Amino acid sequence: MHVAEDRNYADTKLLELVSIQQAVVVQPFNDPFVIAHQGIVMIELLDQVADLDIVLAPVGDESLLSGLSLAAQAPGLRLTSFACESTGTLDAMH
Repeated sequence: MHVAEDRNYADTKLLELVSIQQAVVVQPFNDPFVIAHQGIVMIELLDQVADLDIVLAPVGDESLLSGLSLAAQAPGLRLTSFACESTGTLDAMH
């Protein structure tokens, strides 16, 4: 199967299962609760590295990137966050 066909199949199957199970779809890349919980990682980082000033956040996990970036902007913090990825990954290109 081609990537687009795999995605279409997955989307169709998801809608089918949601209908059967009467479930709710939680998209991790834009769900505010998932993003907020991912921001907790920043608290852990600050607990371990007191003078943290730069955070490199992975592009491939959008909720982690969003959570870290939002937490880096909290009042009293002077952090710069960068979205990054491993060489050859190309997640940022999609």
